[in-house]
Parts: sequence; C-alpha cells; structure tokens
Amino acid sequence: MTRRDAAWAATESKTFVEPRAGSSCNMAHMQRVLVTAGAAGIGREIVRAFAAAGARVCAIDVDADALTALRAEMPSITTDICDLGDLATI
Repeated sequence: MTRRDAAWAATESKTFVEPRAGSSCNMAHMQRVLVTAGAAGIGREIVRAFAAAGARVCAIDVDADALTALRAEMPSITTDICDLGDLATI
C-alpha cells in the first residue's frame, strides 16, 4: 500500500481492507457493468475482460447480429439492442 493509499484509508474509509499478499484486489465479481457499443471492437474486448473477471455484464449495441454472436460466445452476459442516439430506445 502506498503512503497516499494509507492516508486515504485512515481518513476517508472505515471499511478499507488490506489485500492479501499476491492479491490483485480484483472486485469485478461484485460489479455490474453496462458496456455501450459492446458488440464489436474495443467494446467487445471490454465485455470479455469484465466477464472473465466475474462481473455481471450487459452489452448494448445497434448491431443485433453482432450481439447475437457475442451472446452465443459468452452465455453468461446479457445483451440488448439500443441506440443511445435515439431517446426512444433508451
């Protein structure tokens, strides 16, 4: 733990827990993640990374076919068609 982290823990947080030795302090298994444009490219890789870390992931995109393929590849995630530029679909 750095000095800055220790100072923060002492002043700001009463629930800070020092990670075990060798721990990456990964808390993704406790996260719910919404990835926009998650069906392809960087978005898809973000979906993969969070899902692999144990997060509950929902990927949204305008490409229904790509979302179907993503869901087939990773059945643990949820997907939905959504165009954030169209207020009616949000």
